[in-house]
Amino acid sequence: MASDYSIEELLLDEDFIEFCLHPESAKSRKWEQLIENKVIDRDIVAEARSILNLLSPGLSGNIGRRKRPLTRVLVYGSAVAAISIAIYFSLKPAKPDTGVMVAKFETKTGEQKKIVLPDGTSVILNSNTSISYDKGYNGTQRIVHLSGKAFFRVTKNPGKPFSVYSTNYSTTALGTSFYVSADSSEDYSVRLLEGKLKLSAFSGHQTAFLNAGEEALWQKGQKNFLKHHFDSSYLHQWQTGKITFLKTPAPEAFDILQQWYGVEIIDNRKEKTKTAINGTYENVSLEDILKVTCFTLNCQITYQNNKIIIQ
Repeated sequence: MASDYSIEELLLDEDFIEFCLHPESAKSRKWEQLIENKVIDRDIVAEARSILNLLSPGLSGNIGRRKRPLTRVLVYGSAVAAISIAIYFSLKPAKPDTGVMVAKFETKTGEQKKIVLPDGTSVILNSNTSISYDKGYNGTQRIVHLSGKAFFRVTKNPGKPFSVYSTNYSTTALGTSFYVSADSSEDYSVRLLEGKLKLSAFSGHQTAFLNAGEEALWQKGQKNFLKHHFDSSYLHQWQTGKITFLKTPAPEAFDILQQWYGVEIIDNRKEKTKTAINGTYENVSLEDILKVTCFTLNCQITYQNNKIIIQ
């Protein structure tokens, strides 16, 4: 029967790992009920446990245990390497590699750019963002370095985890889609649309696990991640690159553009008319949209330290 959990998802689930390593823990009843209620296929649990057994010979417990032919072990040989890395990450936050940078992409104020990485992973860079990757990318791991805001749709490859490094944080996935905001060493948040993620803070060894529809924000004062659910409809729309204004008041239109392009727009018009904005823009730069908008409103645009002034 179909299972709500794949082998890869189980092996990235910290609670499941604890359940396997410590069958008498408080987590046990949760997983036993999921198995009994057939939310998780018993054979999938057995396969996941068998992989963990290869990594931890002393693993105890017998839920879902059955004999496995050698060919099955070989099939999961590549997965073992991936899970070894995943378990390592769950115990200790990863540190950036020291390879030689081979590619770097940047966007200016009000600009967005879509790129495709060598493994097929697609990235949409928002305004004032840079991303780079090193010579070893797509080797044993897939690591990119980000400053700013970007959306990632990761090509699935269980044998090569995908990680996004920022100044003090990392986000690790196997195959998923998510939005990272890393504008500074302390302002950091991640929104997850699909799959599962693991977040790590290099300072203090704080970690967080996200499921689809969840957002995590780094709290500077408490030095930990705050998780909550978010409305993903806006992010789904943002991926399309299509903005539509239909009798939208100018101040509201500026607020939408601020969020869409991740920039600060200051409306300093002396007379803030109630003129409505209309129009549909698809994959258009912020500068071009503002030119049309300010022609309608009879205003001017200036740029100051990555801020946009309307006057």
